[in-house]
Amino acid sequence: MPMSEDDIEVCRRSYRQLDRDGSGVLDAVELKGLLQELGNNRTEEEVRLMIQQVDESAKGEINFGDYLKIVETNKASYETEDMETLEAWQALGGCSDTSGRIEAAKLVGLVSDFGLCVDDELNGVVDSDGSISYEKFKNLLSDMVLA
Repeated sequence: MPMSEDDIEVCRRSYRQLDRDGSGVLDAVELKGLLQELGNNRTEEEVRLMIQQVDESAKGEINFGDYLKIVETNKASYETEDMETLEAWQALGGCSDTSGRIEAAKLVGLVSDFGLCVDDELNGVVDSDGSISYEKFKNLLSDMVLA
C-alpha cells in the first residue's frame, strides 16, 4: 500500500531530525540510531546491507527517496509481524484489541509442547499475579526471535 501524504510528511520530519550533521543524507550511524529508536536493533552489517539495497548512488548513504523505500519495506514487515503476534496473543486467550492479559502458565505449557523452555526469558515479564500484558508478550517474542 502506498504511503499517504501525511505519512510522507512524518517521514520528512523524522529524516530531517535524523540527519544530525545536516548533510542532506543519512549514513549508517544515523540510520542505525533511527532503527534502535524504533525498537529494531540491527547490526552494523545489517544496516549497511539495508543501505545497499536502496542506495542507487552506491555512496553508502541514503537520500530522502531511499529513506522512504526503507520505511515502506519495514512498515510492511512490521505489519506482518504485528499481525502474527496478535494472532499468537489471541490463541493464548488475549483480547483482539490487545487489552487484558494472558496467563504465563499457558504460554509455558504451549512452548514446552514444542520441546522449548522460556523460563529464563520470563524473568521480569510475568507480573505478580502470573499474567503477562500484550506489550510484554510482544517484547518477549521479539527478544526470542532476535536471540
